[in-house]
Amino acid sequence: MVSVEKNWGGVEGMHLYTFESKSGLLKAKVTNMGVSIVSLEARRKDGTYQHTSLGYDSAQEWQKGSSYFGCTVGRFGNRIKQGKFTLDGKEITLTHCNNGANHLHGGVKGFDKLLWESEVVDNAETGVRGVKCTLVSPDGDNGYPGELKVESWLLIDANDELLFSWEASVTKAKTVLNLTNHTYWNLGKRAADGAVPTIEDHTLQLNADRYVDVNDESIPSGKLPPVDGTCFDFRKPTRIGDRVDDPLAAPQLGYDHAFVFPDCSADDAKPKDGFDYSKGGWSSFLKQQGELSSNDTGLGFKLFTTQPSVQGYCGNFLNPESEKGYGQVPIVKRGGLCLECQHLPDSPNRPEFPTTTLAPGEKYHHVTVHKFYAK
Repeated sequence: MVSVEKNWGGVEGMHLYTFESKSGLLKAKVTNMGVSIVSLEARRKDGTYQHTSLGYDSAQEWQKGSSYFGCTVGRFGNRIKQGKFTLDGKEITLTHCNNGANHLHGGVKGFDKLLWESEVVDNAETGVRGVKCTLVSPDGDNGYPGELKVESWLLIDANDELLFSWEASVTKAKTVLNLTNHTYWNLGKRAADGAVPTIEDHTLQLNADRYVDVNDESIPSGKLPPVDGTCFDFRKPTRIGDRVDDPLAAPQLGYDHAFVFPDCSADDAKPKDGFDYSKGGWSSFLKQQGELSSNDTGLGFKLFTTQPSVQGYCGNFLNPESEKGYGQVPIVKRGGLCLECQHLPDSPNRPEFPTTTLAPGEKYHHVTVHKFYAK
């Protein structure tokens, strides 16, 4: 069952959806503002529930928040150098450079701050529950060309799989598109007052064999060095804190880098035949590309995606003086890990990277799944 609180917190058009997985392992709250996870609680083996993500208590806090907790970012997740790129010989200048001299996550008011049209998904037969949202982004929105229609699904199935998916098409002009979810994960044990530990004791595994080399502004050089012998090698399960302060990651104060998966063929860029939102079991139609776990709680998830890379961001710029989470508890630096499955940063200016161009008549389809467990 999915319950709905319309006009949550008195905010017109902002709704709160509450649902849980059939097994009871996961309890979710989702809002249509930015198709955002408000909270996701997981049940540990001892039967107690705890938050697995960072977030706020009230609708007003979600409106004001600037750290992209739990949300869909777009039109273009990650950075575009100087907010400019060339498309079909025409230079496009985006409206905002909101990350120093560069454009980040779609601009000052990207998809994360918009109220999407939303509807309940609740399949009693298969146990699939959640929300489907729709957004029309007009031609010229934040400087992006083309009128874009996006459909987004945020669902849980009977197998404790959490699905993020977006389908999109554009009319009037070509555009660039790179959608992702920006949830900060923290599977570690909370203190009695709700204080969140850092994610340094989490264990991370990623299939990535290359990473995106970036400058001090996190803009790609165009090089994709191998991870061998570097702090970016997570091909074997590794404690995040072991190498997060390595000199290679120092300009970003820790991990805030794109990890590139191998052999990202056209077949991997879409779910296998038979994929169906209504049936669940989505991970069986995708390639597993990683896993995150916490030894002190036994909680974890396996990561599956159609995307060629994942931006691993350790919350290096979270500030407990200004950022308060659930229960007004300060959120510490590195209090969450974002695993943003997406295309590579600044792809519109890098023809050697996989394309993010979407033309009229083409279809964009991104699916990412987190398969949760408790040990």
